This record gives sequence, C-alpha cells and structure tokens, in this order.
Amino acid sequence: MKSRWVQKQDQRILFIDLSNFGKNHREFEEELNQTVSTIGQEMYQQPQHSVLVLVDLTNTSMTSEANHLLSERITDTKKFVRKTAVVGMTGIRGVFLDYFARLAGSETVGFDNVDAAEKWLIESK
Repeated sequence: MKSRWVQKQDQRILFIDLSNFGKNHREFEEELNQTVSTIGQEMYQQPQHSVLVLVDLTNTSMTSEANHLLSERITDTKKFVRKTAVVGMTGIRGVFLDYFARLAGSETVGFDNVDAAEKWLIESK
C-alpha cells in the first residue's frame, strides 16, 4: 500500500497516493480500498472538518470507474475533511478537480507537485 499518514511540521496529513496507475482500474481500486479499510479508518475517529488530505493522481487516468470510486469515497468522508490538496489534476484535468471540490464541500485545490501541496496544507489554516 502506497498511501499513509505523514507528519509535516505540527500537522498530520492523510496522503492518499493513487499515482502511476495509468488506466489500470483494478490496481487503482485495490489501492483505494486498502487505504480506506486500513489507515483511512482513523479518519472516522477525528473531529469533523479537521483532517488534512493530500491526494496524488499523477499519471493516473480518470476513467469512469476511477471517477465513480473517488466520488463514493469523497461522499463517505467529506464531513471529516478540513481541506484537500490534489496533485496531478491541473490543466484540462482540472474539470475533474472542480467536480470533486463540489462533492467534497470543503476547500480543494490542485497542485503540480507534492511539495507545493504539503506546503499549502500546513501553511493555510
């Protein structure tokens, strides 16, 4: 499993690493399900609107299956998330980012790299 909780300065970030799956829907789904069933469970123990989330979708195609799976997870967890940084959804893929941001109902911003995303999450409160 690539996803994990990371500590940056005094902030914990749930880093959901869904990068480099290309169009491999099966492996994408396995990673997402494993993340939710293991480290993601801790999210449900946190106060509402408190969790910082970083999602890396670099080099992963947003197939209809991937879109559906992410939409379900966003709906399930949105009350726990304070804000979300998404890597790999800039340019034309920003259309998906706008859609996910509306679903999440919390601040969601796209970035070109993980470092910039982490910086935004820990610096803007």
